[in-house]
Amino acid sequence: MPPASRPGDPGHGPVVAAAAGAVVAGDALALRTGRLLGGRLRTGRPGRRIPDVAWRRATGLMNAHGGRAVFLCRFVPVLRTLAPHLAGAADVPYRRVAPWSTAAAVLWAGAETGAGYLATTSVEHLVTIGGTALAVTAGSGAAVTCLWLTRRHRGRRTVRRRAARPSVRAKRPRRAAPRGRTGT
Repeated sequence: MPPASRPGDPGHGPVVAAAAGAVVAGDALALRTGRLLGGRLRTGRPGRRIPDVAWRRATGLMNAHGGRAVFLCRFVPVLRTLAPHLAGAADVPYRRVAPWSTAAAVLWAGAETGAGYLATTSVEHLVTIGGTALAVTAGSGAAVTCLWLTRRHRGRRTVRRRAARPSVRAKRPRRAAPRGRTGT
C-alpha cells in the first residue's frame, strides 16, 4: 500500500473506501436507470443504430452472466459506464450484481488510487530535479495543442460557412479553344 503523497493527506484506505462507495452507488443508480429506461435505450437514436440481433445477444449474455459482466466491464473504459445500464435494461436483479460490483469497485479504486499516489511521488521527484524545464515543456505542449485545436476549429467553421451559403455569382461557361489553331 503506497503512503500518502504528503503529510496531512488522507491515507490510501479512506480514499479507496470513498471511491469504491461512489462506484457501488453509481452502479446501483445505473442499474435502476437501465431498468426504468430500458425500452427507450433501444428505441432512442443511439439504440436504433444497434441491430436487434446485437440487443438480443447482449440481453442474453447479461441475463446469463450479469454480475460477472459488470465486474469485468469495470476495467474497460466505455463498457464500465454501459454495463450497469444494460444489466438494468435486461432486468437483472440487483442482488446478482451487487457483490460483483462491490468487488470490482474495491479492486478498481485500489488500482486507480495506488497509481495516483505513485504518480504523485514521481511527479514530485521530477519537479525537484527539473521543475522549470518540466513547466516550460508542459506549457509549450499546451500552447501547441491550443493552436492546433483553434486552427482545426476555424477550418471546419469556414468549410461549413462555404457549404451553407449559396453561390452568388453565376458560373461562367468555359471558353472553348480558338478554332484553327492546332497548338503546334
